[in-house]
Amino acid sequence: MALHSSISAVKYPPSDLYHDVTSLCYKLWQADWDQRTGNKLHSVKPHLGYDPLSSLSRRDAVVLRRLRIGHTRLSYSYLLSREDQPLCSSCGCALTVVHLLLECLLYTTVRGKYFSVSFMEELFHTIKASNILAFIREIGFYHHI
Repeated sequence: MALHSSISAVKYPPSDLYHDVTSLCYKLWQADWDQRTGNKLHSVKPHLGYDPLSSLSRRDAVVLRRLRIGHTRLSYSYLLSREDQPLCSSCGCALTVVHLLLECLLYTTVRGKYFSVSFMEELFHTIKASNILAFIREIGFYHHI
C-alpha cells in the first residue's frame, strides 16, 4: 500500500490564503524598498503601509506629499521656465521647502505656534498634518504648492 494513498487532501477555500499572500507580498515589497536607501523618497517614508493622509481632503494630501518630497511649484517651477532658482525675500537663501518649513527666520514665531523640530523626517513623523497645513496657510504659501 502506498503511503500517499492513506493521506487525504485537505481543501481550503482560496479566501483563507488571501491574508498570507498579502502579507508575503508586503514583506517582499518592503524588502525591496529597504534596499533603495539612496532614494530621497525612502527617507520620507521608510516603512510602506497605511497612509494617514487618506483622511485629509485631496488638496491637503497633495500639499503634504509635495512638501514631504520637496517638489512644489514654488520651489521647482524655475527649472521649467529656465530661470535662476528663486531666493527667499527675507534671508537671501535658496527658496526650498526645507528653508520654508524649518529654517527661514521670518517665520520663526509662526513656526513656533505649530511645531518645533529640526529635521524634515522628524516634522512629518511627529507633527500632526493639520499643524503643518495651518503653518503653510498662515505664512501664505498653501496655494503656491
